[in-house]
Amino acid sequence: MTAKAIQRLDDVAMDEVRLPTPVSDTDIARLKLGDVVYLDGFVYTARESVYRMVVERGRDLPDSVQRLTNVNFHCSPAATVRPDGTYAVEAVTATASFRFGRSMARWFERTGARVIVGKAGLTELAYREWFVPHGAVYLTTVGYGMGAAYGRGITRVREVHWLRELGIDLPPPAAPVASYVPVSVAGGLAFVAGQVPLEDGAAMVTGRLGAELATEEGATWARRCALQALAALRDGEVVGVFPEATISRSFTIKDLKNGAVRLAAAAGVPLIPMALWGSQRMWTKGHPRTLTRRHVPIIIAIGEPLSPQRRDDSEAVTAELRQRLSALLDRIQRGYPDAPAGPDDRWWQPAHLGGSAPTPEEAEALDSRTSA
Repeated sequence: MTAKAIQRLDDVAMDEVRLPTPVSDTDIARLKLGDVVYLDGFVYTARESVYRMVVERGRDLPDSVQRLTNVNFHCSPAATVRPDGTYAVEAVTATASFRFGRSMARWFERTGARVIVGKAGLTELAYREWFVPHGAVYLTTVGYGMGAAYGRGITRVREVHWLRELGIDLPPPAAPVASYVPVSVAGGLAFVAGQVPLEDGAAMVTGRLGAELATEEGATWARRCALQALAALRDGEVVGVFPEATISRSFTIKDLKNGAVRLAAAAGVPLIPMALWGSQRMWTKGHPRTLTRRHVPIIIAIGEPLSPQRRDDSEAVTAELRQRLSALLDRIQRGYPDAPAGPDDRWWQPAHLGGSAPTPEEAEALDSRTSA
């Protein structure tokens, strides 16, 4: 009896398989296309920097790791150090494995890896030339935005190696501010401010910090959000941050939080300033929201990137970011194509350009009274 040839996706039988690690050659030989695989045991994470150390510089993978498992997960784990020195993995972002192509054959030879877990799959040529000669198999993760779900599958971290050699630092997350509101939903709109903890695509908490949401719980979720953002950045994704952490009543740049700078420095990615003008005519503090209003010009200006480093003073870089944002905003404010229709319409212009918006000092006093 011969197996039915696979011609369509419907022809693939999705059987569940549990594999203990290290995975044996016999277990690998039993796998077939379409199997849903669960791993029981230990895996190790290693990405480009580790591959360069092992393949290009000839450094051996730690003996304890090679004895423990032969499963390499291409991912960016977001981890924090507990007070007792152990690690908590809050999220895991899988990495596209095609990045490792030229190193895979030597990686198998030098590490004894037999199972690679990653994202997006590989080409038929890659399987034939890299995996088959070494008796290895590739397992692909499913779906995007699953970092927290995969993180929950990791029960403990047994060993950590090469943090100093790889220049990995785990920055402490900033505490949430008093006005922190994770997310609230009304109809088809999501009202967002601060960090929004999403797991499996759903908002995990709602409410105002100190009211519906306890301060300690808010700090925990803020930490998880920061770690997921860091993992996404290290995986090459774009993360948007509003460093003012609120809406400016004066329509000038407020003092900034340093979280954006710290995230960029920790992930080793550029920080790109962006300024927005025109949207305040539809939604801002102290004025009715008119989201259905049409033909309102909205301008987005993008500035030259900054490249913050771990050794930099985050407050100094944040001050430089504020200067660049202020220059961007001033430029698009002065070049905006619309003008107020009359004296009663000057509210959406800043005071220094002749508008009736509060000055920065007046706006700060208003914010203080509102949060008191």
